[in-house]
This record gives sequence, structure tokens and C-alpha cells, in this order.
Amino acid sequence: MSDTEKQRRNTDGLRPWKPGETGNPGGRPKGTSITARLRKLVEKNEGEVADALCKAIVKAGLKGDYRFVKEILDRLDGPVKQQIEGNMTTHYKVHRAEDVEDVV
Repeated sequence: MSDTEKQRRNTDGLRPWKPGETGNPGGRPKGTSITARLRKLVEKNEGEVADALCKAIVKAGLKGDYRFVKEILDRLDGPVKQQIEGNMTTHYKVHRAEDVEDVV
């Protein structure tokens, strides 16, 4: 028996749900993700946590940590758009639609 046949045989019947069904119909309960918990913590106490985080980020940036400087600038001015450089020396011949069928 070849490896492919063994692999096929080992994977038979590994589909416990029918197409369109899911094993977790309700999904993850709302508000249980780390992001949701962080958001809840930061919004507590009328923004005191958010203010403390902002101060820590600015302090780290002023100490010269480039990651925090970049984060501050990205938040204030938006991320810098990247330039794409290239040499467009390749030329392609454009075919009529009926010619393409013969090429493909």
C-alpha cells in the first residue's frame, strides 16, 4: 500500500459535521476576548488607565525607544505610506479575447 493510500485511508470519516454545520454554533461569548477585557480595563475610572498608558508611551518615546516614537507618530499623523520602487522593463503582448483561448 502506498503512502497516499494510507493517508487517504487514515482520513476517512474525519468530518464530524455536515457541510454548513458547526461544532460551536454560539461562538465565543461576547466580552471574553483579551481585547474586550483590555478595553474594559482602559475605559474604567473615567480614562485614568488610558491616561497612564499614554504617559508611559510618551515617556518611553522621550527616552529614545523608537518603537514608542513610531507608535506616537502613527497615532497622530497616520502611518507613513510606503514607496514602491521597481523597474518596469518587462513587456507583455495584449491579445484579443478570442486569441487568449488559444494561448490558454
